[in-house]
Amino acid sequence: MAEIPMLGVEELPESPHRDLVHALQELHRSAGWPGLRLISDAIRQGDFRSTLSHERLRGILQGRGGLPRWLNLEPAVRVLAAWCQPRRDPDDEARRIQACWLAAAEHANRGRGTPTSSGPAGSATPTTVAAPPVTARPAAAPRVSAPPAAATTGTAERAQPSFAPGSGATGAPRDTDRYERLVGRAAALEHRGRHGELRIELSRAGSQWDLEDVCGVVGYLRLHERADYLHALLNSAGRLRPVAEIAMLTERLTETEQARDAAIVLRAAGLRRPTDVPLALVERLRASGRRHHVRDVMVGAGEQRPVVLLAELLAMLEEHGYGDETRMALNATVHSRSPHELRELVDLLDGAGRTPQLQWLLDRIARERPAEAIAQFVHALGPAMRFHEVRTVLDIVARHATVNALITFMEALRDQGRGVSADHTLAAAGRHRSVPDLLLLMRWCDRHGREAYLRVMLDGADERGRKRFAQAAQHLRAAPRSYGIDVDGMLHRAGITGETLAAHEGPESRTLATVDRGVLANGPQMPAPGIAGEGERAADAGPVRTRTFLGPSDPGVTASPPE
Repeated sequence: MAEIPMLGVEELPESPHRDLVHALQELHRSAGWPGLRLISDAIRQGDFRSTLSHERLRGILQGRGGLPRWLNLEPAVRVLAAWCQPRRDPDDEARRIQACWLAAAEHANRGRGTPTSSGPAGSATPTTVAAPPVTARPAAAPRVSAPPAAATTGTAERAQPSFAPGSGATGAPRDTDRYERLVGRAAALEHRGRHGELRIELSRAGSQWDLEDVCGVVGYLRLHERADYLHALLNSAGRLRPVAEIAMLTERLTETEQARDAAIVLRAAGLRRPTDVPLALVERLRASGRRHHVRDVMVGAGEQRPVVLLAELLAMLEEHGYGDETRMALNATVHSRSPHELRELVDLLDGAGRTPQLQWLLDRIARERPAEAIAQFVHALGPAMRFHEVRTVLDIVARHATVNALITFMEALRDQGRGVSADHTLAAAGRHRSVPDLLLLMRWCDRHGREAYLRVMLDGADERGRKRFAQAAQHLRAAPRSYGIDVDGMLHRAGITGETLAAHEGPESRTLATVDRGVLANGPQMPAPGIAGEGERAADAGPVRTRTFLGPSDPGVTASPPE
Protein backbone atom coordinates (compact mmCIF):
# COMPACT_ATOMS: atom_id res chain seq x y z
CA MET A 1 0.00 0.00 0.00
CA ALA A 2 1.20 3.54 -0.78
CA GLU A 3 1.72 6.25 1.82
CA ILE A 4 -1.39 8.01 3.11
CA PRO A 5 -1.02 11.72 2.21
CA MET A 6 -1.29 14.17 5.09
CA LEU A 7 -3.38 17.33 4.88
CA GLY A 8 -1.64 20.50 3.80
CA VAL A 9 -0.68 23.34 6.10
CA GLU A 10 -3.80 25.27 5.05
CA GLU A 11 -6.09 22.54 6.43
CA LEU A 12 -3.83 21.27 9.23
CA PRO A 13 -1.61 24.16 10.46
CA GLU A 14 1.67 23.71 12.23
CA SER A 15 0.70 22.59 15.73
CA PRO A 16 1.18 19.69 18.15
CA HIS A 17 -1.61 17.90 16.30
CA ARG A 18 0.40 18.09 13.08
CA ASP A 19 3.47 16.82 14.97
CA LEU A 20 1.41 13.85 16.17
CA VAL A 21 0.35 13.06 12.60
CA HIS A 22 4.00 13.30 11.48
CA ALA A 23 4.97 10.77 14.16
CA LEU A 24 2.21 8.40 13.14
CA GLN A 25 3.17 8.74 9.46
CA GLU A 26 6.77 7.87 10.31
CA LEU A 27 5.65 4.82 12.29
CA HIS A 28 3.42 3.67 9.41
CA ARG A 29 6.31 4.09 6.96
CA SER A 30 8.71 2.12 9.20
CA ALA A 31 6.20 -0.74 9.31
CA GLY A 32 6.28 -0.93 5.51
CA TRP A 33 2.99 0.90 4.86
CA PRO A 34 0.74 -2.06 5.69
CA GLY A 35 -2.87 -1.92 4.52
CA LEU A 36 -5.32 -0.11 6.76
CA ARG A 37 -7.75 -3.03 6.72
CA LEU A 38 -4.93 -5.32 7.82
CA ILE A 39 -4.15 -3.03 10.75
CA SER A 40 -7.81 -2.80 11.69
CA ASP A 41 -8.17 -6.61 11.56
CA ALA A 42 -5.09 -7.07 13.75
CA ILE A 43 -6.55 -4.69 16.35
CA ARG A 44 -9.92 -6.45 16.23
CA GLN A 45 -8.34 -9.89 16.68
CA GLY A 46 -5.90 -8.84 19.38
CA ASP A 47 -6.36 -8.48 23.13
CA PHE A 48 -7.37 -4.82 23.05
CA ARG A 49 -10.22 -3.03 24.76
CA SER A 50 -11.23 -0.98 21.73
CA THR A 51 -11.30 -1.23 17.94
CA LEU A 52 -10.45 1.12 15.11
CA SER A 53 -11.98 0.93 11.65
CA HIS A 54 -9.83 1.36 8.59
CA GLU A 55 -11.80 4.50 7.60
CA ARG A 56 -11.11 6.17 10.94
CA LEU A 57 -7.46 5.11 10.76
CA ARG A 58 -7.18 6.74 7.35
CA GLY A 59 -8.57 9.97 8.77
CA ILE A 60 -6.10 9.88 11.68
CA LEU A 61 -3.11 9.42 9.34
CA GLN A 62 -4.36 12.28 7.17
CA GLY A 63 -5.08 14.56 10.12
CA ARG A 64 -8.84 14.69 9.50
CA GLY A 65 -11.67 14.48 12.00
CA GLY A 66 -9.98 16.02 15.00
CA LEU A 67 -7.85 14.41 17.67
CA PRO A 68 -8.58 10.69 18.21
CA ARG A 69 -9.13 9.16 21.62
CA TRP A 70 -6.01 7.59 23.07
CA LEU A 71 -8.02 4.48 23.86
CA ASN A 72 -8.50 3.98 20.11
CA LEU A 73 -5.09 5.19 18.99
CA GLU A 74 -2.86 3.11 21.29
CA PRO A 75 -3.75 -0.31 19.72
CA ALA A 76 -2.76 0.97 16.27
CA VAL A 77 0.55 2.28 17.64
CA ARG A 78 1.37 -1.05 19.29
CA VAL A 79 0.50 -3.11 16.19
CA LEU A 80 2.61 -0.89 13.90
CA ALA A 81 5.53 -0.95 16.34
CA ALA A 82 5.51 -4.75 16.30
CA TRP A 83 5.54 -4.75 12.48
CA CYS A 84 8.51 -2.36 12.13
CA GLN A 85 11.79 -3.68 10.69
CA PRO A 86 13.81 -3.79 12.84
CA ARG A 87 11.09 -4.41 15.38
CA ARG A 88 10.43 -1.63 17.86
CA ASP A 89 9.32 -2.07 21.44
CA PRO A 90 5.53 -1.45 21.55
CA ASP A 91 5.69 0.03 25.04
CA ASP A 92 8.40 2.55 24.11
CA GLU A 93 6.52 3.59 20.98
CA ALA A 94 3.29 3.92 22.93
CA ARG A 95 4.99 6.26 25.44
CA ARG A 96 6.55 8.34 22.63
CA ILE A 97 3.28 8.74 20.70
CA GLN A 98 1.35 9.36 23.92
CA ALA A 99 3.59 12.34 24.70
CA CYS A 100 2.72 13.80 21.27
CA TRP A 101 -0.97 13.09 21.89
CA LEU A 102 -0.89 14.84 25.29
CA ALA A 103 0.71 17.92 23.75
CA ALA A 104 -1.92 18.00 20.99
CA ALA A 105 -4.76 17.59 23.50
CA GLU A 106 -3.39 20.34 25.71
CA HIS A 107 -3.07 22.66 22.70
CA ALA A 108 -6.65 21.86 21.69
CA ASN A 109 -7.86 22.72 25.19
CA ARG A 110 -6.10 26.08 25.15
CA GLY A 111 -7.62 26.83 21.74
CA ARG A 112 -11.09 26.24 23.16
CA GLY A 113 -10.47 28.40 26.19
CA THR A 114 -10.35 25.64 28.79
CA PRO A 115 -9.95 27.13 32.29
CA THR A 116 -6.45 27.00 33.73
CA SER A 117 -5.31 26.17 37.24
CA SER A 118 -2.83 28.13 39.28
CA GLY A 119 0.63 26.63 39.52
CA PRO A 120 3.60 27.50 41.71
CA ALA A 121 4.31 31.20 42.30
CA GLY A 122 0.79 32.04 41.23
CA SER A 123 1.48 31.46 37.54
CA ALA A 124 -1.36 30.25 35.32
CA THR A 125 -0.59 26.77 34.13
CA PRO A 126 -2.87 25.15 31.51
CA THR A 127 -4.76 22.14 32.72
CA THR A 128 -3.27 19.03 31.18
CA VAL A 129 -5.21 16.06 29.93
CA ALA A 130 -5.01 12.87 31.93
CA ALA A 131 -4.23 9.99 29.60
CA PRO A 132 -4.07 6.34 30.63
CA PRO A 133 -0.68 5.16 31.82
CA VAL A 134 1.20 2.98 29.36
CA THR A 135 2.16 -0.33 30.90
CA ALA A 136 3.95 -3.25 29.38
CA ARG A 137 2.21 -6.54 28.67
CA PRO A 138 3.51 -9.75 27.17
CA ALA A 139 3.28 -9.80 23.40
CA ALA A 140 0.95 -12.31 21.82
CA ALA A 141 1.18 -13.77 18.35
CA PRO A 142 -1.31 -12.19 15.94
CA ARG A 143 -4.00 -14.06 14.08
CA VAL A 144 -3.60 -12.24 10.78
CA SER A 145 -1.66 -13.67 7.87
CA ALA A 146 0.22 -10.64 6.71
CA PRO A 147 3.31 -8.88 8.16
CA PRO A 148 5.15 -11.41 10.33
CA ALA A 149 5.61 -11.01 14.05
CA ALA A 150 2.61 -8.69 14.28
CA ALA A 151 2.38 -8.69 18.05
CA THR A 152 -0.94 -7.65 19.52
CA THR A 153 -0.27 -6.56 23.04
CA GLY A 154 -2.79 -5.31 25.52
CA THR A 155 -3.86 -1.76 26.17
CA ALA A 156 -3.29 0.27 29.28
CA GLU A 157 -4.34 -0.94 32.69
CA ARG A 158 -6.77 1.91 33.18
CA ALA A 159 -9.09 2.58 30.25
CA GLN A 160 -9.61 6.03 28.79
CA PRO A 161 -12.87 7.52 30.07
CA SER A 162 -15.62 6.97 27.50
CA PHE A 163 -17.42 9.84 25.89
CA ALA A 164 -19.94 11.60 28.08
CA PRO A 165 -21.97 14.76 27.54
CA GLY A 166 -19.65 17.68 27.75
CA SER A 167 -16.52 15.76 26.74
CA GLY A 168 -15.40 15.08 23.22
CA ALA A 169 -14.42 11.84 21.57
CA THR A 170 -10.79 12.64 22.28
CA GLY A 171 -11.30 12.18 26.00
CA ALA A 172 -10.40 15.84 26.61
CA PRO A 173 -12.96 18.08 28.31
CA ARG A 174 -15.08 20.01 25.84
CA ASP A 175 -16.19 23.62 26.06
CA THR A 176 -19.89 23.32 26.89
CA ASP A 177 -20.35 27.10 26.52
CA ARG A 178 -20.68 26.64 22.78
CA TYR A 179 -23.44 24.08 23.25
CA GLU A 180 -25.25 26.31 25.74
CA ARG A 181 -25.08 29.27 23.35
CA LEU A 182 -26.52 27.13 20.55
CA VAL A 183 -29.42 25.95 22.69
CA GLY A 184 -30.03 29.48 23.96
CA ARG A 185 -30.21 30.92 20.42
CA ALA A 186 -32.45 28.07 19.30
CA ALA A 187 -34.83 28.55 22.24
CA ALA A 188 -35.03 32.29 21.60
CA LEU A 189 -35.84 31.76 17.91
CA GLU A 190 -38.46 29.16 18.80
CA HIS A 191 -40.05 31.51 21.33
CA ARG A 192 -40.34 34.24 18.68
CA GLY A 193 -41.87 31.83 16.18
CA ARG A 194 -38.93 32.15 13.76
CA HIS A 195 -38.84 28.48 12.88
CA GLY A 196 -37.05 28.96 9.57
CA GLU A 197 -34.09 30.63 11.27
CA LEU A 198 -34.19 27.95 13.95
CA ARG A 199 -33.78 25.21 11.32
CA ILE A 200 -30.93 27.14 9.71
CA GLU A 201 -29.14 27.51 13.05
CA LEU A 202 -29.38 23.80 13.85
CA SER A 203 -28.53 22.83 10.26
CA ARG A 204 -25.38 24.95 10.39
CA ALA A 205 -24.25 23.18 13.57
CA GLY A 206 -24.97 19.71 12.16
CA SER A 207 -23.27 20.30 8.83
CA GLN A 208 -20.40 22.71 9.59
CA TRP A 209 -19.14 21.99 13.11
CA ASP A 210 -16.25 19.57 13.40
CA LEU A 211 -17.14 16.00 14.25
CA GLU A 212 -15.89 16.28 17.83
CA ASP A 213 -18.25 19.17 18.53
CA VAL A 214 -21.15 17.40 16.82
CA CYS A 215 -20.63 14.39 19.09
CA GLY A 216 -20.40 16.71 22.07
CA VAL A 217 -23.56 18.66 21.30
CA VAL A 218 -25.46 15.42 20.64
CA GLY A 219 -24.64 14.25 24.15
CA TYR A 220 -25.48 17.70 25.55
CA LEU A 221 -28.90 17.74 23.88
CA ARG A 222 -29.62 14.19 25.04
CA LEU A 223 -28.69 15.15 28.59
CA HIS A 224 -31.03 18.14 28.53
CA GLU A 225 -33.83 16.24 26.76
CA ARG A 226 -34.02 18.49 23.70
CA ALA A 227 -35.06 15.75 21.26
CA ASP A 228 -36.56 18.23 18.76
CA TYR A 229 -33.29 20.13 18.38
CA LEU A 230 -31.34 16.87 18.34
CA HIS A 231 -33.34 15.37 15.47
CA ALA A 232 -33.04 18.53 13.39
CA LEU A 233 -29.27 18.65 13.93
CA LEU A 234 -28.72 14.96 13.13
CA ASN A 235 -30.92 15.12 10.04
CA SER A 236 -28.91 18.05 8.70
CA ALA A 237 -25.69 16.10 9.28
CA GLY A 238 -27.04 13.19 7.24
CA ARG A 239 -28.39 15.42 4.46
CA LEU A 240 -25.41 17.76 4.02
CA ARG A 241 -22.15 16.20 5.19
CA PRO A 242 -19.77 14.35 2.84
CA VAL A 243 -19.91 10.56 2.78
CA ALA A 244 -16.60 10.09 4.60
CA GLU A 245 -17.65 12.39 7.44
CA ILE A 246 -21.00 10.61 7.78
CA ALA A 247 -19.18 7.29 8.06
CA MET A 248 -16.81 8.64 10.74
CA LEU A 249 -19.55 10.48 12.66
CA THR A 250 -21.82 7.43 12.87
CA GLU A 251 -18.91 5.25 13.91
CA ARG A 252 -18.07 7.59 16.78
CA LEU A 253 -21.70 7.82 17.85
CA THR A 254 -21.91 4.03 17.90
CA GLU A 255 -18.68 3.74 19.88
CA THR A 256 -20.12 6.07 22.51
CA GLU A 257 -23.31 4.03 22.81
CA GLN A 258 -25.43 6.46 20.82
CA ALA A 259 -26.58 4.02 18.14
CA ARG A 260 -30.04 5.65 17.94
CA ASP A 261 -28.46 8.94 16.91
CA ALA A 262 -26.27 7.20 14.34
CA ALA A 263 -29.39 5.60 12.83
CA ILE A 264 -31.04 9.04 12.45
CA VAL A 265 -28.00 10.36 10.54
CA LEU A 266 -27.86 7.33 8.24
CA ARG A 267 -31.58 7.37 7.46
CA ALA A 268 -31.35 11.05 6.58
CA ALA A 269 -28.44 10.26 4.26
CA GLY A 270 -30.65 7.88 2.27
CA LEU A 271 -33.56 10.28 2.03
CA ARG A 272 -33.19 12.92 -0.69
CA ARG A 273 -29.52 13.07 -1.61
CA PRO A 274 -28.36 12.28 -5.16
CA THR A 275 -28.29 8.57 -5.84
CA ASP A 276 -24.51 8.30 -5.89
CA VAL A 277 -24.30 9.54 -2.26
CA PRO A 278 -26.23 6.71 -0.54
CA LEU A 279 -24.59 4.23 -2.91
CA ALA A 280 -21.09 5.43 -1.97
CA LEU A 281 -22.06 5.36 1.70
CA VAL A 282 -23.31 1.78 1.36
CA GLU A 283 -20.02 0.77 -0.26
CA ARG A 284 -17.99 2.31 2.60
CA LEU A 285 -20.14 0.72 5.29
CA ARG A 286 -20.07 -2.68 3.59
CA ALA A 287 -16.29 -2.53 3.28
CA SER A 288 -15.92 -1.85 7.01
CA GLY A 289 -18.35 -4.62 7.99
CA ARG A 290 -21.03 -2.30 9.39
CA ARG A 291 -24.05 -4.17 8.03
CA HIS A 292 -26.42 -2.75 10.66
CA HIS A 293 -25.57 0.75 9.45
CA VAL A 294 -26.19 -0.30 5.84
CA ARG A 295 -29.66 -1.38 6.92
CA ASP A 296 -30.34 2.06 8.42
CA VAL A 297 -29.42 3.76 5.12
CA MET A 298 -31.69 1.41 3.15
CA VAL A 299 -34.57 1.83 5.62
CA GLY A 300 -34.36 5.62 5.27
CA ALA A 301 -34.38 5.33 1.47
CA GLY A 302 -37.23 2.82 1.42
CA GLU A 303 -39.46 4.68 3.84
CA GLN A 304 -39.21 8.31 2.67
CA ARG A 305 -37.08 8.67 -0.46
CA PRO A 306 -39.13 10.01 -3.41
CA VAL A 307 -40.33 7.13 -5.56
CA VAL A 308 -38.43 8.20 -8.68
CA LEU A 309 -35.16 8.55 -6.75
CA LEU A 310 -35.83 5.25 -4.99
CA ALA A 311 -36.21 3.50 -8.35
CA GLU A 312 -32.87 4.99 -9.48
CA LEU A 313 -31.19 3.76 -6.29
CA LEU A 314 -32.65 0.27 -6.74
CA ALA A 315 -31.33 0.19 -10.30
CA MET A 316 -27.80 1.13 -9.19
CA LEU A 317 -27.88 -1.40 -6.35
CA GLU A 318 -28.84 -4.09 -8.84
CA GLU A 319 -26.02 -3.06 -11.20
CA HIS A 320 -23.50 -3.44 -8.36
CA GLY A 321 -24.92 -6.82 -7.31
CA TYR A 322 -26.17 -5.60 -3.92
CA GLY A 323 -29.12 -7.97 -3.60
CA ASP A 324 -29.40 -7.84 0.19
CA GLU A 325 -29.47 -4.04 0.19
CA THR A 326 -32.12 -4.04 -2.55
CA ARG A 327 -34.38 -6.26 -0.47
CA MET A 328 -33.80 -4.11 2.65
CA ALA A 329 -35.03 -1.03 0.76
CA LEU A 330 -38.03 -2.86 -0.74
CA ASN A 331 -39.04 -4.31 2.63
CA ALA A 332 -39.01 -0.83 4.19
CA THR A 333 -41.03 0.46 1.24
CA VAL A 334 -43.75 -2.15 1.76
CA HIS A 335 -44.39 -1.16 5.37
CA SER A 336 -44.46 2.62 5.01
CA ARG A 337 -45.78 3.67 1.59
CA SER A 338 -49.30 4.50 0.50
CA PRO A 339 -51.06 2.33 -2.13
CA HIS A 340 -50.60 5.01 -4.79
CA GLU A 341 -46.85 5.30 -4.08
CA LEU A 342 -46.54 1.53 -4.33
CA ARG A 343 -48.41 1.54 -7.63
CA GLU A 344 -46.05 4.25 -8.94
CA LEU A 345 -43.06 2.12 -7.94
CA VAL A 346 -44.62 -0.91 -9.65
CA ASP A 347 -44.94 1.13 -12.85
CA LEU A 348 -41.30 2.22 -12.69
CA LEU A 349 -39.94 -1.27 -11.97
CA ASP A 350 -42.03 -2.86 -14.70
CA GLY A 351 -41.07 -0.17 -17.21
CA ALA A 352 -37.38 -0.76 -16.46
CA GLY A 353 -37.78 -4.54 -16.85
CA ARG A 354 -36.62 -5.28 -13.30
CA THR A 355 -38.86 -8.32 -12.83
CA PRO A 356 -37.09 -9.85 -9.78
CA GLN A 357 -37.46 -6.61 -7.81
CA LEU A 358 -41.10 -6.30 -8.90
CA GLN A 359 -41.90 -9.88 -7.89
CA TRP A 360 -40.22 -9.41 -4.51
CA LEU A 361 -42.19 -6.20 -3.91
CA LEU A 362 -45.53 -7.85 -4.75
CA ASP A 363 -44.73 -10.89 -2.62
CA ARG A 364 -43.87 -8.73 0.42
CA ILE A 365 -47.02 -6.64 -0.03
CA ALA A 366 -49.23 -9.72 -0.17
CA ARG A 367 -47.56 -11.39 2.82
CA GLU A 368 -46.87 -8.53 5.23
CA ARG A 369 -49.38 -5.70 4.79
CA PRO A 370 -52.75 -5.83 6.61
CA ALA A 371 -55.66 -7.28 4.67
CA GLU A 372 -57.40 -3.92 4.26
CA ALA A 373 -54.18 -2.30 2.99
CA ILE A 374 -53.69 -5.09 0.44
CA ALA A 375 -57.26 -4.55 -0.79
CA GLN A 376 -56.54 -0.82 -1.21
CA PHE A 377 -53.38 -1.64 -3.18
CA VAL A 378 -55.33 -3.97 -5.47
CA HIS A 379 -57.94 -1.25 -5.95
CA ALA A 380 -55.15 1.18 -6.93
CA LEU A 381 -53.73 -1.28 -9.48
CA GLY A 382 -57.06 -1.87 -11.20
CA PRO A 383 -57.47 1.50 -12.99
CA ALA A 384 -53.83 1.28 -14.08
CA MET A 385 -54.62 -1.91 -16.04
CA ARG A 386 -52.11 -3.86 -13.96
CA PHE A 387 -54.07 -7.12 -14.23
CA HIS A 388 -51.04 -9.41 -14.11
CA GLU A 389 -49.83 -7.79 -10.87
CA VAL A 390 -53.36 -7.98 -9.44
CA ARG A 391 -53.55 -11.71 -10.13
CA THR A 392 -50.15 -12.24 -8.58
CA VAL A 393 -51.16 -10.50 -5.33
CA LEU A 394 -54.52 -12.29 -5.19
CA ASP A 395 -52.93 -15.72 -5.64
CA ILE A 396 -50.33 -15.10 -2.93
CA VAL A 397 -52.99 -13.93 -0.47
CA ALA A 398 -55.18 -16.94 -1.28
CA ARG A 399 -52.32 -19.33 -0.55
CA HIS A 400 -50.48 -17.72 2.36
CA ALA A 401 -52.87 -15.57 4.40
CA THR A 402 -54.50 -16.89 7.54
CA VAL A 403 -58.18 -17.80 7.24
CA ASN A 404 -59.37 -14.69 9.05
CA ALA A 405 -57.07 -12.41 7.03
CA LEU A 406 -58.36 -14.08 3.84
CA ILE A 407 -61.99 -13.45 4.87
CA THR A 408 -61.26 -9.83 5.78
CA PHE A 409 -59.47 -9.32 2.46
CA MET A 410 -62.35 -10.71 0.39
CA GLU A 411 -64.93 -8.63 2.25
CA ALA A 412 -62.82 -5.49 1.74
CA LEU A 413 -62.62 -6.21 -2.00
CA ARG A 414 -66.40 -6.56 -2.24
CA ASP A 415 -66.90 -3.32 -0.30
CA GLN A 416 -64.77 -1.60 -2.96
CA GLY A 417 -66.83 -3.11 -5.76
CA ARG A 418 -64.15 -5.58 -6.84
CA GLY A 419 -66.23 -8.75 -6.80
CA VAL A 420 -64.27 -10.32 -9.68
CA SER A 421 -61.03 -10.02 -7.68
CA ALA A 422 -62.76 -11.55 -4.64
CA ASP A 423 -64.01 -14.50 -6.75
CA HIS A 424 -60.51 -15.02 -8.16
CA THR A 425 -59.16 -15.16 -4.60
CA LEU A 426 -61.82 -17.69 -3.58
CA ALA A 427 -61.07 -19.89 -6.60
CA ALA A 428 -57.35 -19.88 -5.76
CA ALA A 429 -58.19 -20.72 -2.14
CA GLY A 430 -60.25 -23.69 -3.37
CA ARG A 431 -57.22 -24.98 -5.26
CA HIS A 432 -54.65 -24.59 -2.52
CA ARG A 433 -56.25 -24.51 0.93
CA SER A 434 -55.96 -27.49 3.26
CA VAL A 435 -58.89 -29.42 4.76
CA PRO A 436 -58.64 -27.64 8.17
CA ASP A 437 -58.78 -24.25 6.43
CA LEU A 438 -61.78 -25.35 4.35
CA LEU A 439 -63.55 -26.45 7.56
CA LEU A 440 -63.13 -22.99 9.04
CA LEU A 441 -64.23 -21.29 5.82
CA MET A 442 -67.37 -23.44 5.68
CA ARG A 443 -68.27 -22.58 9.28
CA TRP A 444 -67.79 -18.86 8.63
CA CYS A 445 -69.84 -18.96 5.41
CA ASP A 446 -72.68 -20.78 7.20
CA ARG A 447 -72.74 -18.28 10.10
CA HIS A 448 -72.63 -15.14 7.97
CA GLY A 449 -74.77 -16.17 5.02
CA ARG A 450 -71.94 -16.38 2.51
CA GLU A 451 -72.74 -19.86 1.13
CA ALA A 452 -72.18 -18.54 -2.40
CA TYR A 453 -68.46 -18.39 -1.55
CA LEU A 454 -68.45 -22.19 -1.27
CA ARG A 455 -69.68 -22.64 -4.83
CA VAL A 456 -67.00 -20.27 -6.15
CA MET A 457 -64.30 -22.20 -4.25
CA LEU A 458 -65.55 -25.55 -5.54
CA ASP A 459 -65.83 -24.37 -9.15
CA GLY A 460 -62.32 -22.92 -9.08
CA ALA A 461 -60.71 -25.96 -7.44
CA ASP A 462 -58.76 -28.59 -9.34
CA GLU A 463 -59.25 -32.34 -8.78
CA ARG A 464 -57.21 -32.40 -5.56
CA GLY A 465 -58.94 -29.29 -4.28
CA ARG A 466 -62.38 -30.86 -4.90
CA LYS A 467 -61.33 -33.92 -2.94
CA ARG A 468 -60.27 -31.76 0.01
CA PHE A 469 -63.56 -29.84 -0.21
CA ALA A 470 -65.54 -33.10 -0.14
CA GLN A 471 -63.49 -34.38 2.81
CA ALA A 472 -64.21 -31.19 4.76
CA ALA A 473 -67.94 -31.48 4.07
CA GLN A 474 -67.90 -35.17 5.01
CA HIS A 475 -66.15 -34.35 8.30
CA LEU A 476 -68.77 -31.71 9.18
CA ARG A 477 -71.62 -34.05 8.24
CA ALA A 478 -70.22 -36.78 10.54
CA ALA A 479 -70.77 -34.67 13.68
CA PRO A 480 -73.62 -32.21 13.07
CA ARG A 481 -74.33 -31.68 16.78
CA SER A 482 -70.70 -30.84 17.60
CA TYR A 483 -70.41 -28.23 14.87
CA GLY A 484 -73.99 -27.01 14.80
CA ILE A 485 -74.12 -26.98 10.99
CA ASP A 486 -76.76 -28.40 8.66
CA VAL A 487 -74.29 -29.40 5.97
CA ASP A 488 -76.88 -30.48 3.42
CA GLY A 489 -78.83 -27.25 3.87
CA MET A 490 -75.65 -25.18 3.56
CA LEU A 491 -74.61 -26.97 0.37
CA HIS A 492 -78.13 -26.64 -1.05
CA ARG A 493 -78.09 -22.87 -0.46
CA ALA A 494 -74.69 -22.78 -2.16
CA GLY A 495 -76.07 -24.61 -5.19
CA ILE A 496 -73.90 -27.69 -4.64
CA THR A 497 -75.65 -31.01 -5.14
CA GLY A 498 -74.88 -34.21 -3.33
CA GLU A 499 -73.94 -35.89 -6.60
CA THR A 500 -71.24 -33.28 -7.17
CA LEU A 501 -69.52 -34.20 -3.91
CA ALA A 502 -70.20 -37.94 -4.02
CA ALA A 503 -67.63 -38.50 -6.74
CA HIS A 504 -64.92 -37.00 -4.58
CA GLU A 505 -65.84 -38.26 -1.11
CA GLY A 506 -63.52 -40.79 0.50
CA PRO A 507 -61.62 -41.52 3.69
CA GLU A 508 -60.80 -38.50 5.73
CA SER A 509 -57.52 -36.84 4.87
CA ARG A 510 -54.59 -37.27 7.18
CA THR A 511 -54.53 -33.54 7.62
CA LEU A 512 -57.62 -33.85 9.83
CA ALA A 513 -55.43 -35.41 12.49
CA THR A 514 -53.66 -32.07 12.85
CA VAL A 515 -56.87 -30.13 13.47
CA ASP A 516 -57.60 -28.94 16.97
CA ARG A 517 -60.99 -30.62 17.28
CA GLY A 518 -61.82 -28.45 20.27
CA VAL A 519 -61.45 -25.35 18.09
CA LEU A 520 -63.69 -26.84 15.39
CA ALA A 521 -66.28 -28.12 17.87
CA ASN A 522 -66.57 -24.88 19.80
CA GLY A 523 -66.22 -22.79 16.67
CA PRO A 524 -63.39 -20.30 16.05
CA GLN A 525 -64.18 -16.71 16.95
CA MET A 526 -64.68 -15.61 13.38
CA PRO A 527 -65.03 -11.86 12.84
CA ALA A 528 -68.05 -10.29 11.30
CA PRO A 529 -67.77 -9.70 7.52
CA GLY A 530 -64.94 -7.30 6.80
CA ILE A 531 -63.89 -6.94 10.48
CA ALA A 532 -60.67 -8.43 11.86
CA GLY A 533 -61.08 -8.38 15.63
CA GLU A 534 -59.85 -10.30 18.63
CA GLY A 535 -61.21 -13.51 17.16
CA GLU A 536 -58.90 -13.16 14.19
CA ARG A 537 -55.84 -13.06 16.39
CA ALA A 538 -57.09 -16.08 18.35
CA ALA A 539 -57.60 -18.08 15.17
CA ASP A 540 -54.25 -16.95 13.74
CA ALA A 541 -52.46 -18.32 16.81
CA GLY A 542 -54.27 -21.66 16.57
CA PRO A 543 -53.04 -24.85 14.94
CA VAL A 544 -55.21 -24.40 11.83
CA ARG A 545 -52.83 -21.90 10.24
CA THR A 546 -51.14 -23.35 7.16
CA ARG A 547 -48.32 -22.01 5.04
CA THR A 548 -47.46 -22.98 1.49
CA PHE A 549 -44.98 -21.58 -1.00
CA LEU A 550 -45.46 -19.61 -4.16
CA GLY A 551 -44.36 -21.46 -7.26
CA PRO A 552 -44.13 -20.66 -10.95
CA SER A 553 -47.09 -22.94 -11.73
CA ASP A 554 -49.50 -20.65 -9.89
CA PRO A 555 -51.86 -18.99 -12.43
CA GLY A 556 -50.91 -15.42 -13.10
CA VAL A 557 -47.37 -15.86 -11.72
CA THR A 558 -44.54 -16.20 -14.22
CA ALA A 559 -41.65 -16.28 -11.76
CA SER A 560 -41.21 -16.89 -8.08
CA PRO A 561 -39.79 -14.08 -5.92
CA PRO A 562 -35.98 -13.87 -5.73
CA GLU A 563 -34.36 -15.80 -2.94
